[in-house]
Amino acid sequence: MATRALRVLRRPLYSSLCRLRTLSFMPPSSSTIFSSRELPPSWVLNQRQSLHKLTTQSTSFASSLRHFASSPGGTSAVIEVSTADEYKRLLNEAKEDKKLAVVYFTAKWCGPCRHISPVVNTLSQEFGDVKFLKVDLDEPELQKTIEMAGIAAVPSFQFHLKGNMVSGFSGADSNKLKDTVQELLEEAKA
Repeated sequence: MATRALRVLRRPLYSSLCRLRTLSFMPPSSSTIFSSRELPPSWVLNQRQSLHKLTTQSTSFASSLRHFASSPGGTSAVIEVSTADEYKRLLNEAKEDKKLAVVYFTAKWCGPCRHISPVVNTLSQEFGDVKFLKVDLDEPELQKTIEMAGIAAVPSFQFHLKGNMVSGFSGADSNKLKDTVQELLEEAKA
């Protein structure tokens, strides 16, 4: 669990968790030095519980942040996908709800991705009946999913309707993105 928390949070809290983990094995008083055998068991247990509580809170905080990440206004309907199971589940939900699903493949290091990201967030708010999913190319748990989707360039967009991929393109063309969403929404309603 602690490993997952560190992987999800990446760098910001990683050093804090390492420091806390190091401090958790230090004696209660800095003036007294205990060997590991002399530490009071209750103190060690309290420190371990504190560390577990921190890593659990960090994981839940990070997962709640994923839905609001990268939006200038603080809210976004774009769902950041972090696992292959989550990706499949969200596409199945869109299929069952008979919604259009737009999958946005991106990378943090990609300049055009950063350019189109606010447009995707705006469209997700404008088209509330469309499910927008954001898949990061650098997410290790999604590598097979990305390969199976046939993604060769970023940003890439795939449009899923009734469980099938009906359209897709690569590039940061905001007009094409908006036109495709509108066109497929009309098709879905017909």
